[in-house]
Amino acid sequence: MQNSAHDDAAQVAVDCIYDLQGVPGTYTQSGGSPATVTVLVDDRTRGTQDKPGSRSKTYVLRGSVRVAQIEELGRGDTIQLLGETIVFRVLPSSVNNDGLEWDFEATAEVNLSVGDVRTFPDR
Repeated sequence: MQNSAHDDAAQVAVDCIYDLQGVPGTYTQSGGSPATVTVLVDDRTRGTQDKPGSRSKTYVLRGSVRVAQIEELGRGDTIQLLGETIVFRVLPSSVNNDGLEWDFEATAEVNLSVGDVRTFPDR
């Protein structure tokens, strides 16, 4: 099937947006090799969770990547933005594809304190 003029214009527009506002990153398919991608970041949030014996920060990344760069997003896939140490794991239930882009939500949890933390000391 041949692309229409509208399809071609939409592809050019998406490419321009990624060129202007995209962030370089690394995408790794579950069990696969890393690949360089451009991520269009829609939203980033951070929250703190207190659990017995530990405290952690939960990071959420919402964004898009081009279908031309990633054939399919799935369970266990990760995305890491260039210059950052946080590795985000894609939530499969959040993945949506409009034919040009994969929209996704990914999370990462970073532990701030670990070890043998007790509520009451041993006697």
